[in-house]
Amino acid sequence: MIAAQAWACVVWTAVAGAAGASMTPTRATTRLVPAHSPRARLIMAGEYTVRIPKPLGIVFEEVEAGKPSGVEVADLVAGGNADKDGRVCVGDQLVSVSAVVFKDNDRPTIGGSGYTNWERQMCGTLSMDFDTVMQAIGSNDGRFGYVDVVLKLRRTARSKLRPVTDIDRSVNRDDEPE
Repeated sequence: MIAAQAWACVVWTAVAGAAGASMTPTRATTRLVPAHSPRARLIMAGEYTVRIPKPLGIVFEEVEAGKPSGVEVADLVAGGNADKDGRVCVGDQLVSVSAVVFKDNDRPTIGGSGYTNWERQMCGTLSMDFDTVMQAIGSNDGRFGYVDVVLKLRRTARSKLRPVTDIDRSVNRDDEPE
């Protein structure tokens, strides 16, 4: 009986094209999924990781104005990469982000220039100020071979859950649990 159970709304979208091709939605169906199901738990999970191509299409704002306490999602650009992905919600807090870290005499710095020794690693953002978080996101640059950003986010009491859009499952989504 529907009235006796909690339900989560999931939008499944079929897409046309192969990996790397233009992905255009061809049809979408909405299904109610029991809230206790594994799929619904994944959707409403506390922390999750996404790999989103740049530009992200996410508007971030400080959790506490003027304090180094990280950032949260203030808005999503309609039709942007995060919106198309479907997992990021307004109100989610950024826990960590991939950043290109440059090494100079064993002193790592984020977003440096003129270095030939760099690597991409996850950096915690909960105690960073807004500008440092933006530098970390911006350091994932094509000149270093990166065209996407890995974001670890956390659902909060302010998170506004929305229907989830599943992109073509044949595309490699290595950031999702199996």
